[in-house]
Amino acid sequence: MTTTHNTPPVEKSLNISASTAEMPFVYVAQRVVEKICQGALRYKRNETGEALIGLVVPLPENAVPELYILDTIPPMEDVIRRSVMFVQGDGWQTNISEWWQENWKLYREMHHTSRGKNSKWDVPLRHLGDWHKQPGAMIAPSTEDLHTARLHLEAMDTDFLLAPIVTLAEYSENIPPTENTLIVEATSTTKSARIRIDFWWLRKEGRDFEPVKVVVRPNAYFPGLPPVVWWIKRRQRFDEELVALEKNGLEVMDVVTWNTRGHPPLDTCLTIWRPGTSRVIIAMTPVNYPTRSPIWRVAPIMRPKEGQDLFETLLNASTKVPEGVLPTWTDEHLLVDGVKAIEAWEKTK
Repeated sequence: MTTTHNTPPVEKSLNISASTAEMPFVYVAQRVVEKICQGALRYKRNETGEALIGLVVPLPENAVPELYILDTIPPMEDVIRRSVMFVQGDGWQTNISEWWQENWKLYREMHHTSRGKNSKWDVPLRHLGDWHKQPGAMIAPSTEDLHTARLHLEAMDTDFLLAPIVTLAEYSENIPPTENTLIVEATSTTKSARIRIDFWWLRKEGRDFEPVKVVVRPNAYFPGLPPVVWWIKRRQRFDEELVALEKNGLEVMDVVTWNTRGHPPLDTCLTIWRPGTSRVIIAMTPVNYPTRSPIWRVAPIMRPKEGQDLFETLLNASTKVPEGVLPTWTDEHLLVDGVKAIEAWEKTK
């Protein structure tokens, strides 16, 4: 996939609240451009779109901030894709956004400690807007897009929204590209097309969408976001795990994300209890579980002190289960298999 775009020799930043007589800059990771193009190819005949996740980076001395698009989140549930209609915004997107937010908080803490208070990326991760594939030669947001964006601005209490519009370039050959335009030669395993992406934004105090200058940079320039955690990516597997535990008379007391490795991505930890016993088993699952096995710990049941977290109290009192106790892990194993192995080991102690 190759990308062509027009950019001036000197890169400038933007001011969210100022007049946009001078167009602002948006910096886009190459992976974002590729995801947009693959989405446009996949739904070549219909409208589609994804949420944009990134950063607003302030500059010193009241200079205008910069926008960085790091990644996108596609809708997976209750989505409507038709030739003249697209509706998104589901639980899948919300869960991924919250997952990234949790990991980004840890990344910022590490980044802040290792590189100092003024680290470039030490800002909140946020939803910046949505890209939207339009039919025909509609390279700018529609009146309906404007209405929807205003509702989002009010609901999210934010200063702006980005709204890149994606079209098949063959339909807009007579519309010259400008500084807010990318023309991409995109290819998938079954399709290819020239994709046009025109970048727009709507300011809270603006009357209409305005163009923004766009700069594409290599992925390595931007901080990366972790892969989607297993219980979001494989919801059926998560449900299967819970059912198997319940059928074996076990209860899941708590499910939390936790920094067990000292760096992102976070682990997802399940506190498992068999009624009638005085201890719990903690399964600390990595982001790519079940491909990678959990870390297992056992803790006595304890009541947390006032103001203390239950899981942290149990974790601090826990001991690690020796690796030889557990079966050689494969992705066909379930958490209940690990619990059974630990219970069998405890009976031999």
